[in-house]
Amino acid sequence: MRQFGGRAGCPPAIGRAARSWETAIDACVFSRPTSYAADKAAQQFGLFGRFVKEQTQKALAGDLPRHFVLAVTAEDVVVLERRMGTTHGAMGQPGPEVARWRRATLNVTWKDGGYVYDASITAPDATDRHRCCVGKMPLSEDFLRLLTDPARMTPAA
Repeated sequence: MRQFGGRAGCPPAIGRAARSWETAIDACVFSRPTSYAADKAAQQFGLFGRFVKEQTQKALAGDLPRHFVLAVTAEDVVVLERRMGTTHGAMGQPGPEVARWRRATLNVTWKDGGYVYDASITAPDATDRHRCCVGKMPLSEDFLRLLTDPARMTPAA
C-alpha cells in the first residue's frame, strides 16, 4: 500500500482536502481515447480538424482531463488530473481531484487496442460512460483487473 500526501517528493494527496491522508492500493496514469486514424484525418483539415478531434475525444472521455491518474483506495476510485508537458517533467505534475466513484459500484471493461488497452468506465451515479486508454503492459492489465474486483486489496504486480 502507498501513502499519498502533500509532502515534498510525494505523489499528490488523495482526498477531498490536501491535509487529509488516504491510503491508496495502487494508481495508474490514463489518457483520453486515442486513434491513429482520427489523428491522420484531423491533420488533413488543419486547426479545425484538430479542434473537432479533441472535442470528440473529450466527449468520449466524459469530460475527463487529457491525462489523469486513477487511484484505487479501499472504498473509492479517485480521478486526479495530471498536467503533462515539457515544463512538468516526464510523468507530469499532479492536479486537483476531478471525480470520485464508489469502487463497489463501478463497471469497468477493456479490450486490446493495439499498443494500448481501451477501457470503458461506467459509474451508476454518473450519466456518462468514460472511455480512456492506458499503455499495454502487464502492470496496466493487472491494474484494470484491480478496478473490476472491489474485494481485491493488493496492488498490481
